[in-house]
Amino acid sequence: MDKKDYILDYAENNKDKVGIIYAATRREVDSIYELLCKKGFKAGKYHAGLGENERKENQEAFYMMI
Repeated sequence: MDKKDYILDYAENNKDKVGIIYAATRREVDSIYELLCKKGFKAGKYHAGLGENERKENQEAFYMMI
């Protein structure tokens, strides 16, 4: 099972929970975010390459879910 399949399997088995997926690079964060959204999961992303407003909005949206 590759990393993307593992993430999708984990997300599917825990869709009633809120969580964080850590990634090593901005590119990987963006890729995982796009994958989850494409598969119908509600997801946000957070990394240093985002603008201040987008980071703040995504962080606040996460806090509203927990």
